[in-house]
Amino acid sequence: WWSSPKKEAALQKFTGSVSLAERKTAWSEIQRLYYEEAAAVKIGDAYGLSVIQKRVQGFTNVDYPPFWNIWLTT
Repeated sequence: WWSSPKKEAALQKFTGSVSLAERKTAWSEIQRLYYEEAAAVKIGDAYGLSVIQKRVQGFTNVDYPPFWNIWLTT
């Protein structure tokens, strides 16, 4: 994470509250500050859909691309 007085104040509000509404507001402020102050650019959102038949066993749905046991042939 980056360091800034505004982010630290918002983080204190987030961690110092037990109210869900106050925490959501503080987190929204942290996200806004992140895109304003931090050295990062949002590229986009990644959504996926997994459909399998009932006979498929051992399948684990993941929210990210599974890159294990994958290779390229020449």
